[in-house]
Amino acid sequence: MSSGSSEAGPDDYDDDAQYNLDEINVDMNPEIHSILQCYCYTNVGTTEGITVNNDFVKAYSSTREWDEDVTNDRAYVGSQVEEEFSIPIELMEGMCFTNKEDLQFALQGWSIINNVEYVIVASNRQKFTVICAQSGRSDRPCIWRLHAGVSKRMGGIWKIFSMKNQHTCATPILATGHRQCNSQFISYFILPSIKRQMDLKSREIIGQIEAKFNIKVSYMKAWDARRKAVKIIFGSWEESYRTINLFMDAVVFSMPKTVYKIQTSENHRFERLFFSFGPSIKGWSYCRPVLCLDGTFLLGKYRGTLLTAVGIDANNGLYPLAFAIVESECVDSWVWFLSLLHILLPIVSTRSDLCIISDRHAGLVRGCREIFPHAAHRHCLRHLRENFKKAVRRMGVGDIEFLCQKMYVHGREH
Repeated sequence: MSSGSSEAGPDDYDDDAQYNLDEINVDMNPEIHSILQCYCYTNVGTTEGITVNNDFVKAYSSTREWDEDVTNDRAYVGSQVEEEFSIPIELMEGMCFTNKEDLQFALQGWSIINNVEYVIVASNRQKFTVICAQSGRSDRPCIWRLHAGVSKRMGGIWKIFSMKNQHTCATPILATGHRQCNSQFISYFILPSIKRQMDLKSREIIGQIEAKFNIKVSYMKAWDARRKAVKIIFGSWEESYRTINLFMDAVVFSMPKTVYKIQTSENHRFERLFFSFGPSIKGWSYCRPVLCLDGTFLLGKYRGTLLTAVGIDANNGLYPLAFAIVESECVDSWVWFLSLLHILLPIVSTRSDLCIISDRHAGLVRGCREIFPHAAHRHCLRHLRENFKKAVRRMGVGDIEFLCQKMYVHGREH
């Protein structure tokens, strides 16, 4: 190698040489240097004495050793949900809040705890002014007043600018329900509980409010509060339908080979959605050649029906394959669902020994006969038993359960 060259050949490196990280020239890539510095300070505390060499040291001989070694990774601290929103014990001039909603929640909670009420005299995007609800009393008016607004000097956060006088109307117990304990306040209060338990019941919400504030709220107010809390977490139904295309594109990006089809009306209103996840499509080829078709009612704001195609794996477990959200369980919706199942999922249409199990709905009978003519179509025995029970009940025959059990056993044997 020439003396003027700055490159080194393979024989110029010393395998036993050690290098200090601070002495390594990383000027060509400052980002790598920053990452090394951050890692060293986080895990060791300093870069002094940290050395590297070219010797490979085998730390683990198997993955089991890696799993059993609890010191190789830091303990994971997951996100913890707060038990409840914090309500300030005292309100004072100069207190700041991130947004107007936080200000209103703190003011409502403080008023409920102190058994005082207020009315809003001014509220917009820039200011929020309230006075005591007892200010209009002729015998003993309360002149408490609070004014808050957006502080431009502090970057647009909300601040209590003035809080004049003290409440002179506070009572140990309110005679009726509290004015500020509305569904909006309750929705913010139960947000942590809803995040932990999505099926929180209205009566449980009533119990939480009564235990915390000694206030009895109505069932409808608790139900409305739960609806608002779910909207805060997941957004509105309308927003979800408007962004369904973006949502399905995100699903395809996270799970490749996912297929979906959205049907809209002439004025671009949502009508139907068909989808099947990529991993489910890939795994169904290893399941039994059986598809069970059924539908169930949706209980959301806009109702509808969920159609499903479910397979059976080798362990006799249910294996979901395809879904569809349609307007109702009618002939057109079932034919549409089976058509997309045949077109978008070739793994189903090309399976020669396919068996379809369903109830005796006219749309399923027609769809299986026209779209899957080579598949064996069998009727679900459980649905037949329920229909048989209704027919026997109308006939007035006694011991219905015994007859239905005999019918079910006979059907399984044949």
